[in-house]
Amino acid sequence: NLYNRRWRIRTAQRDYPPARIVENLNKGPARIRDSLICEGSIISSVRLENSLVGYDCFIHARAELVDSILLAGCDIGAGALVNRVMLDKNVRIAADARVGLDPELDRQRFPWITPNGWITLPKGTFVPAEGPIELARDMHDVLRNDETAAAELAAVAAGYTVSDRGRHSYESAGPRYRRLADHGEG
Repeated sequence: NLYNRRWRIRTAQRDYPPARIVENLNKGPARIRDSLICEGSIISSVRLENSLVGYDCFIHARAELVDSILLAGCDIGAGALVNRVMLDKNVRIAADARVGLDPELDRQRFPWITPNGWITLPKGTFVPAEGPIELARDMHDVLRNDETAAAELAAVAAGYTVSDRGRHSYESAGPRYRRLADHGEG
């Protein structure tokens, strides 16, 4: 319970504008139910249900997030369907990707799935619409040096790729939104 004053969450305040909820023309209104959205995030004509969206996230038009937790700087592509995921900082999910909807397919693509079906992804991971996930270079270095994580990575049938960027490489929500709005995609 994030409102429990006896168990405070200690964190730094960010200097971001308030969260922005955008109704994208021709893509319908944003439908938000029982969710928390942190400062600096932009939600554009999406369905958001029972979820926590960290600061500086961008959820593009027609995306749907249910029962999910996104930490700072995450980017969910247009039309992506996401269910029961925990995303660390700066995770990107491609447009039209499906994550957490097909347990059989998810077990082939994702190395970290909890016993009750939650998919967890480390900092800087990129999830394409199809095919193997892409780990940030520096996170891959950390994970392959951990015996358990390395074994879980090796067990993924679809395999994975490693990016040349680090886990902290991202563009904040404001510039991402402006760039897409200029092209009618936001």
